[in-house]
Amino acid sequence: MSDVPPQPPYDPPPPPPPPGGGYPPPPPGGYTPPPPPPPGGYSPPPPPGGYQPSGGYQPPGGYQPPGGYQPPGAYPPPPAPGGYYPPTASAGWAGPPLAEWPQRALGFLIDYLAPILAVLVLALILGAISSTLGVIVYTLGYLGVLGYHIWLMMQQGTTGQTPGKRVAGVKVVKKDTGEVTGVGLAIGRYFAHIVDSVICYVGWLFPLWDPLKQTIADKICNTVVITVPNQPFSLTPPPYSG
Repeated sequence: MSDVPPQPPYDPPPPPPPPGGGYPPPPPGGYTPPPPPPPGGYSPPPPPGGYQPSGGYQPPGGYQPPGGYQPPGAYPPPPAPGGYYPPTASAGWAGPPLAEWPQRALGFLIDYLAPILAVLVLALILGAISSTLGVIVYTLGYLGVLGYHIWLMMQQGTTGQTPGKRVAGVKVVKKDTGEVTGVGLAIGRYFAHIVDSVICYVGWLFPLWDPLKQTIADKICNTVVITVPNQPFSLTPPPYSG
């Protein structure tokens, strides 16, 4: 018989506490399943902004989308053809810089006043020789200037510019889309300037204080005048190089 005293049964040491303040270790693969829904079928309210995850999944623990996140359907509209952004309700215009009044005045002087003054000077010179000749020259000259202006509006409708506007570095576009106006609207805008003139020419000065730098004719036709690179004087538009 042995004199060795009996040994107590072996008890293994307790496992170490889980890391992270007592939370159980994550399952293999790193995926942590979401916590079960609260009793009674209640789902937490959606986060501010109306974001709803797809598939009916409710984010666990009141998940908030990261700052600045816009859910699908809330992105701003793409730019219109030509690279201009349509105006927003807050800014009124989100496209290129609007033309200042001196730029517009320079284009007006080249396109309109210069031909009219040339006709007047010629009519006065010839009228000194013969009053009848002066009246004929003035009448024909006036009709010629009107036809010349209509031709300019055809240029403006298709390119947004005229010879004077190219020199001044301005362009007429639609306020809603940033596109050129088309010939019909360009001619309508030309005659709408009559309203700018009949009120003692005050309408021509509206761009000095108007937020969108519009004349009354611009407001009637829903157009704005923007700045573009200056070009040398030419009676016809330069060839398209796109």
